[in-house]
Amino acid sequence: MMDIERMQSNASNSLQSDCNFTCGRYDTVADDREEAQVQAAIKVVLVVDDNEESAQTMADMLERDGYQVRIAYDVAQTLTIIKTNLFDAAVLDIGLPDGTGFELAEQIRQLGWGRHARLIAHTGWSTPEDQQRSMDAGFDHHLAKPLDYAALLALLQA
Repeated sequence: MMDIERMQSNASNSLQSDCNFTCGRYDTVADDREEAQVQAAIKVVLVVDDNEESAQTMADMLERDGYQVRIAYDVAQTLTIIKTNLFDAAVLDIGLPDGTGFELAEQIRQLGWGRHARLIAHTGWSTPEDQQRSMDAGFDHHLAKPLDYAALLALLQA
């Protein structure tokens, strides 16, 4: 009888170890899968630019290509929008009247959906230092104005 109890105990311990390992690994795989799905299926894009014509033109072109787009014109409006909406990507101007796109990128990265969103700086600031500052703030890409729409599409579809 003692051997059966010991075998059951060993089997139980082994099963528990396997489960802990598998569950821990699953979380990592699930996170990787979630990131891959977000990056592979960008559908909803936030466009932030204080130049209303520029923002609207970009939004119109993206909508024509099948994206759902939300527009904001300053930091305050963006902060309100990102609290109640989820986005797959955001195209952010850097120079805004009430703050910067750098600040927005840092705040977006702190949100659950923002960890995996594709962030693209779209700005007139295009020195190598500006590009590095974008990367440091959490942007994935840096596009200089005027808009190169083919480059933007390539980044959204990559």
